[in-house]
Amino acid sequence: MCGYLIGVSLPLSPSFDLPLAFLVLLATLAAVRGLKQPKRPSSLAVIPALGFVMARLLSSMMTPHDLRSFQLLAPFLPALLLFFVLSEWVETQHQIIVIYVSLTVTGFVLATTLLIVSWVSNTADADAWARAIPSPMLVVKNDITVVAVLAPLALAVVSLRPRRLVLLIVLGFFASLITVIVLVQSRTALLTLVVAIVCFMALVGRKKLAHHRHLPLLLLGSIVAIAFVVDAVLGFRFVHKAMHDWQGHGRLALWAAALAMFHNAPLLGHGPNSYVLHYGTYLDALHLPAWIRTDSRVTPWAHNLYLELLAEQGFVGLVSFLALGGVGLSMLTQIIRSRHHDTRCLGAGVGAAFLAFLTAAFFELSFIRVWVTIILFTLFGLLSTMSRTEKRGIL
Repeated sequence: MCGYLIGVSLPLSPSFDLPLAFLVLLATLAAVRGLKQPKRPSSLAVIPALGFVMARLLSSMMTPHDLRSFQLLAPFLPALLLFFVLSEWVETQHQIIVIYVSLTVTGFVLATTLLIVSWVSNTADADAWARAIPSPMLVVKNDITVVAVLAPLALAVVSLRPRRLVLLIVLGFFASLITVIVLVQSRTALLTLVVAIVCFMALVGRKKLAHHRHLPLLLLGSIVAIAFVVDAVLGFRFVHKAMHDWQGHGRLALWAAALAMFHNAPLLGHGPNSYVLHYGTYLDALHLPAWIRTDSRVTPWAHNLYLELLAEQGFVGLVSFLALGGVGLSMLTQIIRSRHHDTRCLGAGVGAAFLAFLTAAFFELSFIRVWVTIILFTLFGLLSTMSRTEKRGIL
């Protein structure tokens, strides 16, 4: 799992998914050899996970035959494999910490790669920097949001294992993340990062951070300081964008089109990844007022995961996603109530990341991007295994 999570962040050729081949091979060998292979799923979290996948399969029948493709469901192969390995085979605190460290390294590699590409690039277009990286995790500049989602995992690791190497990795993670957020001017990533840290602080609590109570506040202060310095060097472009582009490149219009699509196909929607095919027609028919900005560029997603699900998968798709999120939050509540400090801290890490993911879904996320599916099922799998082991008194 760690090899896959780090490998998928590396700028490798997307024509052959070597990290996925590595993951499938080792998981197959483990299953054949019977390495801790459960006879049946021991976690009920498998029900909403498979329910969400089945809802996507069902809504895919609404996609025109000539547009149906395995690519629509391809991200679910690594996502489900990661989920089942996490929810059924991972049992010890050490294993969970190693996965947290791997995800922190993943975020550091992604942010650093984008910084390097921006340094050597001949263009100032941040989206062009992302497209120049042959990685499924970075397609547009706002994909840096994935690193912001992972921030609480880094905080949990450094809170439990404040060793020199871990501190260096976490400091590099946050420094590269904040710098690249300001550089690409991603307000969604910045908001997600702040939500992630605040949620971690709230879930851990003041008493539970007795030995490191100043760390979250120090990080929040560092975020503001680094962001201000970097933006000042760049001529305060980030501040100017935040003040003048409050509609976010026409998000209101995109949301209105998604609602119109849902109204036309309320049960199963128009099919996965179909938003880009229909939103223009619905947008033209709405005759929106002049004060609502529309972007002339083609936009493949609705910049709101919930509305995108309504438009593409209808009521069934949204309910299946909300059920998955509800079960995840229910498991988080159980983990946070644990009597063990380490368990609560690890739970706060993945719980804050899960909440940050659900928050970012209001402004940016889309299942058209591979990492959204992978990170969702990875976080859900971590919540599942921690809930399962907490009930058994293992963790």
